[in-house]
Amino acid sequence: MYWKSGEERFCEHVEQIIRASGLATVRLRSLHGEHSIFTPDDFRLALDGAVMSVFLSTFETQGIALAEAWAMNVPTLVWDPQGPAQWRGREFPSQSSAPFLTPATGVAWRSLDRFEPVLRDALRDRDRFHPRAWVLANMTDAVCSNALYRIIRQGAEARRREP
Repeated sequence: MYWKSGEERFCEHVEQIIRASGLATVRLRSLHGEHSIFTPDDFRLALDGAVMSVFLSTFETQGIALAEAWAMNVPTLVWDPQGPAQWRGREFPSQSSAPFLTPATGVAWRSLDRFEPVLRDALRDRDRFHPRAWVLANMTDAVCSNALYRIIRQGAEARRREP
């Protein structure tokens, strides 16, 4: 479990539900804007042994940890409360805890009462997830640089057509 925000009691409830489903839990604590609480090797080791990963974060700007899980073919169950959030003393309405989540990469859930059925369904039908294939089709350097090149080319062509 990747715990970035939310009360510790909430995190403990999520872990209880995971254990009740027959799975072990490994908790990695993170904070928004903090990247030294655990090492990349710690994260990779946790993902290497994971059936799926649970992400607890009130918001994400990039979702890099999610993309790392997907690249290792680990589907994610993402708490996505879409409510009030805070970072560095600034409060704002959270838009997404998983900006690139798709049916191939995982499932979002908004409240604790929804987590257990989401976990149960995801475990029962794990073959529906293909996170690494999704990353290879959508997030590689080649895919992203080609998309950027097309955007630049379209912009340059539009400028040439301007009077």
